[in-house]
Amino acid sequence: MKLSLSYDPTLDAWTFTHEDCHLRTLGDVRQWEERARALLEQIPIGGVLLVDIEGFSLAPEMGPEWAALLKTLVLPRIGVLLRYGHCERATESAIQIQGLVNRIPAGILPDRSAALTALMRLRARPA
Repeated sequence: MKLSLSYDPTLDAWTFTHEDCHLRTLGDVRQWEERARALLEQIPIGGVLLVDIEGFSLAPEMGPEWAALLKTLVLPRIGVLLRYGHCERATESAIQIQGLVNRIPAGILPDRSAALTALMRLRARPA
């Protein structure tokens, strides 16, 4: 499991990527939490986070554990969260179900270009 975080000053946004990240067991979720926490703490409160979900899979039964982490680890510090990329149908469903159940962002855009377009539209909205 490899997670990485990079900042693009031109976009004023952070990108979080996954490689060979398969959350199938509680141990996998805890390992993701440990690695993600170390990276995500770098993002200032209210930051923009683009999440590339290529290389990420979530077993439906781990959805509640993962959603709880999202609510406590990610959402309190992120102002905008946009996911993009292709994932397994089961992962997409688990993300969407947990989004509905836990009232957390659940959308997945098809690619980075779509995520950047969405970000520009969000920024263009009147305050």
